[in-house]
Amino acid sequence: MALLSGMVLDSETVTNVLRGATVTWGETQALILALDGEPAFFLNLWEAASQAPRVAETPSHRLNRMIGAFNPTFASPGTGRRRAPLPHQRMRHAPIP
Repeated sequence: MALLSGMVLDSETVTNVLRGATVTWGETQALILALDGEPAFFLNLWEAASQAPRVAETPSHRLNRMIGAFNPTFASPGTGRRRAPLPHQRMRHAPIP
């Protein structure tokens, strides 16, 4: 990514951007260009996002995000039953010939 961005971005900056950290427009523009995007398309979005108040993420927010992401693997609501095992889970219990 450093080479694609003209040495503007290092791995730490890219990681921070992907985690939602606030970065300069220059860093954002370098990432967009490195990914073969059009910076003009994103400028208004970046300006709006950079002016919006940042809400501190609490453990509760993180938990809700994780539950949303992993929801399909949890029990169906109200049934108390787990979903059918996935193919790789069934294979583990199959007898070996």
